[in-house]
Amino acid sequence: MASNNQIRLLCFGDSLTAGTPGRDPMFGGREEFQYAYWLVKLAESEGRQSVIFTNHGVPGDLAKSMPRRLSRALSSEKYDFAIILAGSNDLGWDYTPASVFSSLRELWSITFRADIRTVACTIPPIGMDYPPIQTGQRELNRMILDETDARQDLVCADVFSALADENGLLPKKYDSGDGLHLNIEGYRCLGETIWLNGLKQLLVK
Repeated sequence: MASNNQIRLLCFGDSLTAGTPGRDPMFGGREEFQYAYWLVKLAESEGRQSVIFTNHGVPGDLAKSMPRRLSRALSSEKYDFAIILAGSNDLGWDYTPASVFSSLRELWSITFRADIRTVACTIPPIGMDYPPIQTGQRELNRMILDETDARQDLVCADVFSALADENGLLPKKYDSGDGLHLNIEGYRCLGETIWLNGLKQLLVK
């Protein structure tokens, strides 16, 4: 469990966890492109325990292929909490919302078996209007929200609602320019939402 002074946090997912386009897992980059950078700053500003995070974001990774990578990550390090942000790439490759949801549930099960309290995230918006993607996002996000509402051992950070405009799209103020990834302000919004609506809620339970 977390010590009185330090929380060990695993940030697990794809490019939106890694920090694309401003940070690369192999070559580094600007720390502000990691949502966890902003999560830590807000937590510390509220006088919370020190949050030490590990970034396990891999650009392009699919939720369906993440379980083995997650198991490896948990076999080598101990964590108190995990944040799972995944599934966008699966939808982009035309996997059904139901199949993506099944992959997410498998990831959550792995962290639960390791006694790690977990934050699930909804799928963030993209900047272009492409109805099959928006339809899949709505359906998958509804499944995630329904699941977390029904369970006591999982909380949801609804990052879609925090980042989307009135049309359900990623606005330019958060867009890195490719319609898929975030700029620094977008990652700041993402990190602060995950802290306020996710990790902070677990800490008070």
